[in-house]
Amino acid sequence: ISRNYVISAAHCTTVYRQSASWVRLGEYNIKVTTDESTGDARPVVHKILRRINHPDYRPPLAENDIALYQLETDVEFNEYIRPVCLQIDTSINRPYAIATGWGNTEYGGRASDVLQKVNLTLISEKECSEFYKPNRDTLPSGVRPDSMLCAGDTFSLRDSCQGDSGGPLQVPHPQLYCTYSLVGVTSFGLACGVKPGVYTRVSHFVPWIENIVW
Repeated sequence: ISRNYVISAAHCTTVYRQSASWVRLGEYNIKVTTDESTGDARPVVHKILRRINHPDYRPPLAENDIALYQLETDVEFNEYIRPVCLQIDTSINRPYAIATGWGNTEYGGRASDVLQKVNLTLISEKECSEFYKPNRDTLPSGVRPDSMLCAGDTFSLRDSCQGDSGGPLQVPHPQLYCTYSLVGVTSFGLACGVKPGVYTRVSHFVPWIENIVW
């Protein structure tokens, strides 16, 4: 989102494995080293200097699932690495959004070597609440429309999946060509494609982000 900050999900910094110590930007195929020679990608690695979870994130609760990674060195933007705009408006004037990641291609399956993307339908607050009822352990207030949003396609079973956590849910910017606005951060779901995925609503957290990044 800037030359020295990356956005992710807070639960990605509290996993049972060791937290990430670097980010890899401009990547496409994680299994080969020929991306640059073929023109598919130009990956670069930046060390993470600091991980900043939202102060109100309280696992195992799923609320406020957002984090910032401060990088040790500045990112050089190019045709492979570009900053994403932050969605400020709470309303999203599009029926679809795009999720990307290297996560599992099916529930219980294996992760993808190549970056995947999928068009997902934005689900209404009412419909999303029917899928996710209040739960004392993770969702005491149910899905909160001010800070969460749902997207998916249960008819064709399209969805983000395990390994996509912290990744972007984005829409084309209405004014800037070939630029996207980040509307959500992949947070959680049930299996893959069974129910819509739940994403942290970026617009709700813009003041917190701006206070740290800029």
